[in-house]
Amino acid sequence: TFSLGQNWPNPSNASATISYIVPASVYIGLKVYDIVGRQVATLAEAHRRAGAYRVFWEGIDKEGQQVPSEVYFCQLQAEKLRETKCMTLLR
Repeated sequence: TFSLGQNWPNPSNASATISYIVPASVYIGLKVYDIVGRQVATLAEAHRRAGAYRVFWEGIDKEGQQVPSEVYFCQLQAEKLRETKCMTLLR
């Protein structure tokens, strides 16, 4: 089934591993948002075949800058499906 795993470790102090599963071939978007809903980073935005995937987030925003300690939200979206997990970054 379509699912987004909880990042590991959580809380994280430098980088986090994020896993997700797509049950069929589909275009996905995996993005990180801050507490007020601003997009911080795009971790994946591509067509994926059915399977399990893993990405790493180094706590870097879309401008290449380190983000501050805060609560972030990782969201996986594919067509009308959407799943979000909360993650904490502590520097």
